[in-house]
Amino acid sequence: MENATVKLGVANHVQAMSMQAALLKTMGSFRKPANMDWYVQNGKIASMMRETEDAGKKDRKSPMDVMKVLTDAF
Repeated sequence: MENATVKLGVANHVQAMSMQAALLKTMGSFRKPANMDWYVQNGKIASMMRETEDAGKKDRKSPMDVMKVLTDAF
């Protein structure tokens, strides 16, 4: 059985992991910035995490444990 919410969460996670690799490479060549809010709270990956979490809460047909794992994986 296919669930659109799970597919959204997986797609967000795959995209976030590909972005994470580029971010870590870039950050590895510079000093750590004093303020990481741009990434932790306001970044694209943070918004994908919130989107995945909200979708899991709204769609009662989505498997709660799978959605929790996807959210925690961020």
